Amino acid sequence: NESTGSELGFSSSSNAYVGVIFRNVALPQNATVANAYLEFTAYQNSSSSTASFNIYGANVDDVGSFNRYKRYELRDISKTAPVGWTNIPRWYRNSSYQSPSVTSVVQQIVNRSGWQSGYSARSFN
Repeated sequence: NESTGSELGFSSSSNAYVGVIFRNVALPQNATVANAYLEFTAYQNSSSSTASFNIYGANVDDVGSFNRYKRYELRDISKTAPVGWTNIPRWYRNSSYQSPSVTSVVQQIVNRSGWQSGYSARSFN
């Protein structure tokens, strides 16, 4: 997998668009997605008590590398409907945190007319 950066931050002045690419997604077109979520492991303690953000998928058939995009250009990519992740508690080093279900985001991507199993998908906030 590939990402835009090494950390997921909750600062309003930075990391406005953080992304991850999932390579070779083995879901056929129009597959029923039963469950999907993102999981992060904190590498340090957070300084804020709560945070929130929206999770989107890139609404494209097969994504390329982030290398061709400057981080600010991610805001202009066609996106799926978002899933809100609200009231995220303070993070503690080496603890894992699971997002709410992003099943609807993945379902929107695999329902695209040009989607094929083995394509890559991108998620970002």
